[in-house]
Amino acid sequence: MNETHDHFLFACTNTKAVWRPFQTIFRLLQTRPPANPLELFFDTPPPQDQTLRRGYSYIWPIIRATVYYSIWLDRNNRTFRPDLPFKTPLQVSIQAAIMTRLHISRLFQIPDQKKKPKQLRGVLSILSSNHWLKEFLIPGSLILRPDIPLDNTPEDMSDRVSTPISLPPEEHATTPPTNNDSDISHGHQLPTESPSKRTPQSPHLMPRQMV
Repeated sequence: MNETHDHFLFACTNTKAVWRPFQTIFRLLQTRPPANPLELFFDTPPPQDQTLRRGYSYIWPIIRATVYYSIWLDRNNRTFRPDLPFKTPLQVSIQAAIMTRLHISRLFQIPDQKKKPKQLRGVLSILSSNHWLKEFLIPGSLILRPDIPLDNTPEDMSDRVSTPISLPPEEHATTPPTNNDSDISHGHQLPTESPSKRTPQSPHLMPRQMV
C-alpha cells in the first residue's frame, strides 16, 4: 500500500498518537491544530491573543518540522532497519520535543535576532505551565519572567528580559559542587596567596616587550 500525504499528515493512527502530547500547545495558546495541508504549511490558525501571534509564528514551524521529521525517521527505521528497536509514539514525541528545544535554544544565541527572543519568551512562559512541555520542549537554560510584558517590551527593560534571575542562597546549596570549589561549598574558604609572596616568573617565561 502506497502512503498518501493526507494519511501521513493527518489520518494515520501513529501520527495522531505522536501529535497527542503537543495538543496542549494549541489549548494553552487558544488556537486549533491545522485541519488540512493548506493550514498546515501556509495558513496556520493563529492564537486569538494578538500579542502571542508573532511568537507562535516562530515556534510553530520548528515544532511542525521536528514532529514530522521524527515520524518519517521512525517509519524509515521500521522499514529499512528492522534490527533497531521499535519506538513507541510517546518516544517519538519526546524525540521531536527535544529537537525543538535545541532549535529554540539556538534562536536565543543569534545576536542579530534581538527582538525575536522577547516575543518568543512570552509564548514559552505560557507553555511552561504544562509539565510535559516544560520537561522536554522548553530549554532549561531560559529563566522565564512572567512580570515582563509579552510584546512591545520597552527598551529600558531589554536587559531585564535577557538577564537570568539570581537564585536564592538555599537553591545554590543544592547544586553539586565541582572538584575546584568543593571546599568552598562546605563552608571552608580556600587559602589565597598574598601578591607579595608570589614567586616571580622566570625571565624566559615572561612575555617579550614590544620595541
